[in-house]
Amino acid sequence: MNGYVGWVVAHADPEIAKIQAAIIAWPPWPIARVISFVFAGTAAAAWGFPRLFDRGAPRAAVKPLLIASLVFLAIDIGLKWLLAPEWRGLLRALLGASAGIEAGGSG
Repeated sequence: MNGYVGWVVAHADPEIAKIQAAIIAWPPWPIARVISFVFAGTAAAAWGFPRLFDRGAPRAAVKPLLIASLVFLAIDIGLKWLLAPEWRGLLRALLGASAGIEAGGSG
């Protein structure tokens, strides 16, 4: 994702501030997805570590972490469904024909 954001910033309209281009290039739904993955990974580690390395340790409650992971995954899907068409317009306004968007994309 960082490479994509860097590409967008490099090809953005020169009149647009670089930080503004970076913010527009990074949509909110991948951020929700990363948070979801962090919760899922933490839940997996909390569940698996004691089973593999410390069998006498008390078991951590992983259900709240899994629920949080699913909530953020739903937020990811919802944000993408709601905002992707609008975000495409923002990117087109930011990049325009200089990035080849108008030269044969599917949108």
